[in-house]
Amino acid sequence: MNLKIKFFLTELIFFFQKILFFFSNLLTFWIPNSKNKKRLIIGRETANLLNMYSQIFNCYSINTSKNKFYDASYSIDLSNVPRFLRYIFLPILFPIFLKQYSSIWFFSAGSFFLSNDGRSWEFKQAKNKNVTIICFFVGSDIRSLKLSKELSTEQELDHWSNYVDEAQLTNSDIKSKLYSEATNNYADAVFSFENDQASYITRKIYMLPTPVSRNKYKTHLDKWNDTSIIKILHSPSSPLIKGTKFVESAIKKLESENYKFEFKLLTNVSQDQVLSELDNAHIALNEFFAYVPGIFGIEALEANCLLLTSASRSLEPTLFEGCDNAWVPTQYNQIYDNLKYYLDNIDLAREQANKGTLWAKKHFSHEATKDFVDSVLNE
Repeated sequence: MNLKIKFFLTELIFFFQKILFFFSNLLTFWIPNSKNKKRLIIGRETANLLNMYSQIFNCYSINTSKNKFYDASYSIDLSNVPRFLRYIFLPILFPIFLKQYSSIWFFSAGSFFLSNDGRSWEFKQAKNKNVTIICFFVGSDIRSLKLSKELSTEQELDHWSNYVDEAQLTNSDIKSKLYSEATNNYADAVFSFENDQASYITRKIYMLPTPVSRNKYKTHLDKWNDTSIIKILHSPSSPLIKGTKFVESAIKKLESENYKFEFKLLTNVSQDQVLSELDNAHIALNEFFAYVPGIFGIEALEANCLLLTSASRSLEPTLFEGCDNAWVPTQYNQIYDNLKYYLDNIDLAREQANKGTLWAKKHFSHEATKDFVDSVLNE
């Protein structure tokens, strides 16, 4: 669709949504305020995080887009509701929720309206009702690929933003500026990543904890008792973004050198299948253009795997202290060398896996996530 036509249609829908909002606001004047520190979270499901946050923090949850790889439930699930009905329901509900909840958590690009202003008008209405606004960004919702590309040049590291076309660079930059401006003006707290999700947010950014569905974090698992055939797993949601071509190259080279191992490449499978494979894997190859470990990385640590990933605190300053000792920081051109080293030193691989699991439990367990976010919000 032509961008000008899309912009016009969005403005037209937003105009009618505001009318619905004002009528709903008038008709619900009799509803008493009953906030009492209650929290509502709205967003598009991404890597099961919307579900996890709603559970851990006991939030009333609204999901606007289902993720096919995760089986989750929400207070209101609009993912299967026709889009035009969502455009009607959400603006009508918004004034009611402003009276019922003291805090609204906007997860990813979650919104009650369709607008071209990065949620500025929506945030302003919430602030007029003394509602606290918390923003959680998870990736492309706030990332400017233009800034990511510039950052990769400064750091002399390759990045997947170097492989997208000019239109994607421009569109992501425009979107990032709009969402950043609204966030800078109205948000009470922001959870994201400074570099991995490079944006125009100028206020303090707190690291986004990424709790995973399982919460065991056990070390010394039985799978490490049998290392006759080391099992290696790579499960990219996007082969380009995760650097899969570099993984496959390293695997082929090691196979040509007669290293014995079992390698699995999982794509387009459910979370349950990924977790099942992680339970059997010794080594997890994560992503190699990123500055943070992501959901798969934390799931691998929870499953007591040795993790190789490009994330490091030198690249992403918001990461928790000690992360570089929790996994093996590995750039795309180091996969072969680091993987070969640990195939030659299985005892060190086992030791590193245990260190990673303990670190992840300290910072990413459900309890740790709750403590960290609550500590930020209580400041």
